[in-house]
Amino acid sequence: MAIRCFSAPPPPAAPNHGPAIDNLLKTSAGRARLQFMVSKNSTGGISIGQRNTRQRAAVVAMLEQVEEFASAQDIHARLVAAGEKVGLTTVYRTLQQMSAMGAIDTLNNESGETLYRRCAMDTHHHHLVCNDCRTTVEIDGGPVEDWARDVAKKYGFQKTGHTADVFGLCADCAAKKTQKN
Repeated sequence: MAIRCFSAPPPPAAPNHGPAIDNLLKTSAGRARLQFMVSKNSTGGISIGQRNTRQRAAVVAMLEQVEEFASAQDIHARLVAAGEKVGLTTVYRTLQQMSAMGAIDTLNNESGETLYRRCAMDTHHHHLVCNDCRTTVEIDGGPVEDWARDVAKKYGFQKTGHTADVFGLCADCAAKKTQKN
């Protein structure tokens, strides 16, 4: 009778999320935000919705690094510059799905382009956005909510939703424009 020996299979390799997600996972704040926005599946991969891909995880990680609102094209260009192999279509789809989940803020700039940013407030809010430097201030939605409710009631509308973002110049950019004149 022959005796056969089998060695144990090697342990699974650590998931390769790519450089953007690996950097995000290094900080506790990054891990906390990532956990809010996505979930880990049983193999350690990151899931956003139904599909689990490294490319989608890279989009999430890039949003963590971007402070200002950015277009899908801007986010894609930053990913490519960081060495990520992510298609523009994947960026668009991921951003749309995250927006539907309420995990990121979206707004349309004055030219109608949709811009995206990680959401810093857990409650309904609005934005003040600088046209020049894209600095963004999140403001509590309370007064706007009251106004929208009152106006809808006055005109006999049933309010189903609203958006209210204010565009202009931040104090620094306004001062620079004043100095030029």
